[in-house]
Amino acid sequence: MSDVSKRLEKADKYIQKGKLEDALKEFEAILDDDPENGAVRERAADLAITLNRSRDAVAFLGPLFDQQAAVGDVAKAVITYKKLARLGSPRLEQSLRYGQFLEKTNKKEALDLFEEVGRQLLKIGQRHDALIAYKRIVTLDPKLENFKRLGDLAAELRDGRTAAVAYFECGELEQKIGKNSHSANRWPSVKTARPTSAIFMSARSWGRSAPKKPIRWCGRCMPEIPSTRRKLRCWPPPILTSATTPKR
Repeated sequence: MSDVSKRLEKADKYIQKGKLEDALKEFEAILDDDPENGAVRERAADLAITLNRSRDAVAFLGPLFDQQAAVGDVAKAVITYKKLARLGSPRLEQSLRYGQFLEKTNKKEALDLFEEVGRQLLKIGQRHDALIAYKRIVTLDPKLENFKRLGDLAAELRDGRTAAVAYFECGELEQKIGKNSHSANRWPSVKTARPTSAIFMSARSWGRSAPKKPIRWCGRCMPEIPSTRRKLRCWPPPILTSATTPKR
């Protein structure tokens, strides 16, 4: 019998006798030797909750959620996160991951969570993580205000691809609601993060005539916003003088 099995057997006997503190010590000893043992970590967390040892429970649950999320065990990760949330202590990165798990089953809860996480991440200066939250928001709620926020934050972070796509969508949405979107000063100038990147814009969104033929589809550079894929054509819009174009 392995040391882990012996300790588990010993812990079970302690639990049967009502000696929960001793059982928890056995679980902790196992995790010291095998920190990736999710089953034991889960039992330890539940035992810590039973003993009202919230701090210890959080120490078990946090890594457990990360492990479950990393392997794509969504069902268990959701349960673990809810336990963490009841203790009031998930990290913002964990909340962001949890929101992604919720997107298909509870769109409203996921959207509310992304909004809150985005605000908190900006508050503590983690703007790149906040950008991830804003990308998820426009996927769930693709309205003008959300694309504006995404574009502005991406521009600040010099993420030219994401910013350009967001501003493109702003132009598309403004046309749908009848606003004039042809002004060169309407959106801020966007600079690309790399000289080989192009700024993507729809010519008609900027009040210019599209060329008779698209120069080329830029599948290599398609950003992560699904609603915009296959819609963008890549050409150097004269209005964005700060943009650079890829070599042909």
